[in-house]
Amino acid sequence: MDTTKNSDKSCINLIIANILRGEYDLPLQVAKFFGPKEIENDFVKIANEEHLKDLFEVISLFNETSEGEIVLDSVQYAEWEFKKPETDLSHIYLSKNSLNDVYTINFLRTNLSEISLSKICKEIAFIGQALNGIYRRVTAEIDEKGEVLIDIRDELNNGLHKLGKFYNWQISEERSLLRGGEKTGLSPMLTTLFMVKASIIQDEYLCTGTCNQVINSREDEKISCECGGDYRLLSPHINLDQVSFVYPNSIQDISTSKSLDPKKIFQILEDIMIPKKLVILLNRLANALFGNKVILPITANFHSKATNDSIKLIVDYFWKTEDEIYLFAYVTDTRYSHIDLISAISLPMIMREIKESVKNHLSFEEAKQKSKLKFWKQTALLKVKHLSEYKELMKKTNTNPGGMNDE
Repeated sequence: MDTTKNSDKSCINLIIANILRGEYDLPLQVAKFFGPKEIENDFVKIANEEHLKDLFEVISLFNETSEGEIVLDSVQYAEWEFKKPETDLSHIYLSKNSLNDVYTINFLRTNLSEISLSKICKEIAFIGQALNGIYRRVTAEIDEKGEVLIDIRDELNNGLHKLGKFYNWQISEERSLLRGGEKTGLSPMLTTLFMVKASIIQDEYLCTGTCNQVINSREDEKISCECGGDYRLLSPHINLDQVSFVYPNSIQDISTSKSLDPKKIFQILEDIMIPKKLVILLNRLANALFGNKVILPITANFHSKATNDSIKLIVDYFWKTEDEIYLFAYVTDTRYSHIDLISAISLPMIMREIKESVKNHLSFEEAKQKSKLKFWKQTALLKVKHLSEYKELMKKTNTNPGGMNDE
């Protein structure tokens, strides 16, 4: 029996590329979908609808992080059924690459939890590089002959079809993109921990007509939109309500950042949440699959533009109630080496210690005190929407082991 055949009938593999053409021209958009036939048919219709072109604009998803010199490469997510905590269903991988004027993203949904983020990033980088080559070859031919004899979009679509088909085969049949045999490189150090209280909310509706708008609530669920479209309940979204920062005592000496602004530091976690534009596209494509799913990050990979260093976020969860969740986001970094830092080798133990403490009804402060991070500093629980009011992380430090009150 061939065990390499894909048995994941709900696997979705979507590749979207945007190519900048000039200051006054809209970007060229090409996309390829692999998945269930009925969803693929809907994808073709959506991709041809003029009023939905904005959903395929991905350049806006390439914003740099608050630190400026680190770039988000990929994120692995997990799905949960809304109101059914810890019912892990599928895994989602989101990776992106930019080269010259070509911006490429890949959304992959599968039951495989062991796919390598670094391997699929390399494949998406290769696809972006190939599309860049196709675009430059065709435009050079047009410039040389002085007339348009070749359709640029057709050439790009044909190239993406071949590249995407091979990439999808690697995932679904060859299984060569699973983790294993990867070089570890420099030893990362644990640099920061975000302890977050978050809520899961489902109160947004998507118009399925031509306006493509999202509204927060409706008085009468039977009323259609003014454009004639019907409203459809959108996937739940995550509110990051409160955060406590845990960090080493010598953070001012360790960090290369000029600012220890809490809002800018926290943005690295906000940036790995599933992009809203992608959620809307997925709900249009397959509302039955995504309409009631909570999508939360597990791991995110970044790289430094200036060096070969890698930065990673590892996120752990504890469901407090059906719609309240605690997030523990650990940042590891190969850029730093300091006596106050802790090797990422200890991370599994630290994650286990903190999660078990919170499960046993201890506060965030008490959980930290019972872990290997007990000598690190910790802020009070700060409201995320008020983080801009605090200009320095150090000024919100809670040094009292007995409580979480602001100084």
